[in-house]
Amino acid sequence: MLRRTTLAAVTLVVLLGFAMSARAEGKGKSDGEFIVQEVDGKGKEHKAIEAQNTCPITGDDLLGEEEGPIKITRKSDNKSIYVCCDSCIKKAEKDFDKILAKLAKKKSEKSGG
Repeated sequence: MLRRTTLAAVTLVVLLGFAMSARAEGKGKSDGEFIVQEVDGKGKEHKAIEAQNTCPITGDDLLGEEEGPIKITRKSDNKSIYVCCDSCIKKAEKDFDKILAKLAKKKSEKSGG
């Protein structure tokens, strides 16, 4: 019995460690329609993150967080949005088209069009 409990505990620790390291390394995940990956907010992503500026779910500043923003890309059209944390992913996936429309409207208003 002790051996079985120990094996289960070790398995759980290994699985949790793997899940955490995959996110920390920015490997992301892909589940059907979307690819989800953490980005550092620098380099080629910086301009797009800066343009979006805030999380469409919480309204929090994307570049002001300790963790980098999370990029959600729809595979079918390669369009992306950024959210501030894991908690926002499912909601953003569910409302993806609404969020894209809102961001496009915001961009249009900013550019004076």
